[in-house]
Amino acid sequence: MKRKVLIVDDEQETIDFLESFFNRFDFLVNKTGFANTALEIYDAVVPELVFLDITMPDMDGITLLRKLRKISEAPKIFMLTANNDKKNYDKAKRYGAFGYITKPVDLAELKVIIDENNGI
Repeated sequence: MKRKVLIVDDEQETIDFLESFFNRFDFLVNKTGFANTALEIYDAVVPELVFLDITMPDMDGITLLRKLRKISEAPKIFMLTANNDKKNYDKAKRYGAFGYITKPVDLAELKVIIDENNGI
């Protein structure tokens, strides 16, 4: 069975980049640029990994993170941000984020995440 990943970002370039990466490792990729759609996908699919942008137009990523965690604590959620803000990092960790990745996303960093979560 394929491992599942959910990518939530309002930047299509980031979605395309991450989708291409995860396809190479045989993940089933679900993606959206909208928080409400992400909630629906998360509830229906319950992915093993989630990559969630902090800054989105319809809902900030921290609020979405809190809502996702009410649905399921299981997935490992990694926050994506262009701004390495300690305040947001601390909030994300407090609400259940597993990690914090700065954009542009580093392929080597993603590979480490895949390797560390190979037994998902």
